[in-house]
Amino acid sequence: MPEMGEEAPAGHVEPAPVLLVPYSSRGQLAYSVRGGILGHESYTLTVGSEGIRLTSAGQFTVRLLFVPMRATFTQEAVLDAQGRPVSYVLEVRAPLGMSRTIVTEVEGERVTVISGDERGEASLAPGPALVLGMPSSLAVLPALVVGPLPAAIECQVLVVGTTPSSRTEEGAVPTMIRVEPGGERVILAGGSRIAVDTYRLPSAGDAVLLARGREFLGAQIGEGTDSLFVYRSDYFPDGFELVP
Repeated sequence: MPEMGEEAPAGHVEPAPVLLVPYSSRGQLAYSVRGGILGHESYTLTVGSEGIRLTSAGQFTVRLLFVPMRATFTQEAVLDAQGRPVSYVLEVRAPLGMSRTIVTEVEGERVTVISGDERGEASLAPGPALVLGMPSSLAVLPALVVGPLPAAIECQVLVVGTTPSSRTEEGAVPTMIRVEPGGERVILAGGSRIAVDTYRLPSAGDAVLLARGREFLGAQIGEGTDSLFVYRSDYFPDGFELVP
């Protein structure tokens, strides 16, 4: 899958403003590459004045020696009222010894990601942080953005599928993603044309995230035939097409 979390281009922008408005959502996701379904995920997102909680469960396909095998997972992420991580747990159950549990420990301005015997550390930048685990993690981003975006904002990203790129070196630079308003676009789904809000993440494989208000609808990560396509299968069973 294409990976997110590359360092943002030079040029400082202010941290994203956070003013959490109570909100809750349940959704089902499908994700695909080259038209083939890689996995499914059901999630619950709860936003309150004290913070954000995301829980999800699902399955995805892995290939071992060209043989497709199914892995299942559960995920829980908790953020505080400023959109900063409090805790994260990802449990993956897979065949042939590929199961693993990934947890985070937050202490002050440092976060430690533990995956089996591997540990990685990153410093926490001012402002919110997107804890990027399974694809439903992206559903948190619209809840962190209040009103129209300025020209651009930066949000730290913690990629927890692997240990962070910012390891234990003193003063390591946090990994940031740049979020830019993409304006209103139109998607085509089930013969209907639907107006949606878009966000561009040029420092994250030029990803495009789609939402309607605070409701996450989908994302395209990467370009070309190998891009990862995530969509709300409860709304769009057959996916959707972003109209140019």
